[in-house]
Amino acid sequence: MKIIKFQTEDFLPSLAIVNTVVLTKTSLPILSNVRIETKADGNGGTYAELMTSDSETWLQMKAPLTEAEVGIVICIEAKGLLQALRNLGGKPVTMEIDDSKHIVKCDYGNGHFSLPYEDARDFPLPMAAPDCAKTKLMDAKKMLTAIEKAGFATANDELRPVMNGVRFEFFADGMVAVATDGYKLAKYKDLTITYDNSEDQTIYGFTLPKKPCSTLLNVLGSTVAGDIKVMFNDHCFTVNNTKFKMSARLIEGRYPNYDSVIPKDNDRIVTIAKNDFVAAMKHVLPMGNANSELVALSFSMGMMTISAEDFDFSKSASENVGCDYAQDEFTIGFKGSTLLQLLQNIDTDNVKVMLKDPSRAGVLCEDKPNGVYEYTSLIMPMLIQND
Repeated sequence: MKIIKFQTEDFLPSLAIVNTVVLTKTSLPILSNVRIETKADGNGGTYAELMTSDSETWLQMKAPLTEAEVGIVICIEAKGLLQALRNLGGKPVTMEIDDSKHIVKCDYGNGHFSLPYEDARDFPLPMAAPDCAKTKLMDAKKMLTAIEKAGFATANDELRPVMNGVRFEFFADGMVAVATDGYKLAKYKDLTITYDNSEDQTIYGFTLPKKPCSTLLNVLGSTVAGDIKVMFNDHCFTVNNTKFKMSARLIEGRYPNYDSVIPKDNDRIVTIAKNDFVAAMKHVLPMGNANSELVALSFSMGMMTISAEDFDFSKSASENVGCDYAQDEFTIGFKGSTLLQLLQNIDTDNVKVMLKDPSRAGVLCEDKPNGVYEYTSLIMPMLIQND
């Protein structure tokens, strides 16, 4: 009988992360499982490689083992195993694999539970390393930041699937991560991640779908530090380091020219303390219409007034915020929740808002460049009804 032994607190974190890929409902039953393969760690010990997939994304994580024979490969229902181990309070577990009954018995000292397992040969393995791939080493936290800054702006558009992901592009002067749903846009450029493409002037990039972006966000934010290796071509993407590997199919198709939609002639420039702006938005927004979430920004000499009103329930609010503005009076409307989200993604003390007229998109960015990154966001205006 084959035996796998592990400490629950060592095994559980990796199992929890790979479970985020597993779909609640799938047409391929094997994909509700986690594939477990025992391997030698090169130091006389063993570890389990845990793999899950939804047929578009594959995630592999390592989990240390106390004892195991190398070369054991089984598939166990992922969510059932996770729920069982979460309730053990960190107890050591011994898995006994009964090939005759296709059952895994898990003994944890004063009790046990059993789960069926399936033949791992039916589990679809990830795509091979991309052919003719471009490769880039980068700090894991920089990739994490890029996804955080841009990922929230992705669309859910069946007619334009290329909008349903984050676009990454590499240039000699930095890496760009951008996403848009047509109403808002977020563009983050890390000036420290460069790529020498001077020979052919080709734009090296890929569009990563929303789910693998979310999965990568979870992985990088939970366990991974140091450098990661990114490989991509026109069809697939892999990223890995010593602790994990993720593979995903890319969204194919031409991504919109995002730079062309960012206005360059917005000449009403306002500088506002970010914390004051965010606080005022949080005070005013709940008093507005819950469906439209419209807020009006009115600018006068040295002052911005944020206001919102819900005529149906006789609610209203307004708040004044000091700002650096010295032009004629001007009012524009935005969706409050979107504006607040864009503001909260700016890290500098002051935010620069660039406007043109009430029908043109507004641009938000950091007040002063820091030489490390550039962050620009765009928001489309809303019509203000004047009674």
